[in-house]
Amino acid sequence: MSASRDTRSQDIIDRVEAAGLRIPAWQAVCSVLETLGEVLPYGTAAYLASSLPDSMGAEVGRHFPADSSASQVDRGDFVAAVARRCGCGVEEAERAVHAVTDAIAATVPFGVMVNVEHVTPEPLLDLITR
Repeated sequence: MSASRDTRSQDIIDRVEAAGLRIPAWQAVCSVLETLGEVLPYGTAAYLASSLPDSMGAEVGRHFPADSSASQVDRGDFVAAVARRCGCGVEEAERAVHAVTDAIAATVPFGVMVNVEHVTPEPLLDLITR
């Protein structure tokens, strides 16, 4: 892993840890990214994955090449999937989604998050943006 990628990974982890979650930051990052990768259109998920450090980007792409209709995503199902992967309750899972997406938005190029927000299903939009 190159020094710049390692620094970006640590920056994301540090930002998630600063959110004060009750779950380990790496677990939150992996859980949120894997679940997000399941609901974003393939091209956007691939764009996000390629903009992250390799170890984190691999979490987004875990379910490629499946591409379902993003418009049919249920907020409760999304948060429940994150909670299940994190081993926490739904409230903590929502906090994890906010912490991870905020950390990523501060780390990846601006256009990446604009693209993610543009295709995020309406029921999830308030989880991804602030």
